[in-house]
Amino acid sequence: MKLAAIDIGSNSIHMIVAEIDGEGNFAIIDRQKEMARLGERVLSDGALTP
Repeated sequence: MKLAAIDIGSNSIHMIVAEIDGEGNFAIIDRQKEMARLGERVLSDGALTP
């Protein structure tokens, strides 16, 4: 079985894809990271970047 997890934070987005066998062991197939910078102006503007 293959599973993916996505973490959307205020400054970056992470995704990991793993394959899990019948015994609960897993192997990471791929991982990606993008800098979204959504929280870049939170302290000055009090809001996320559009």
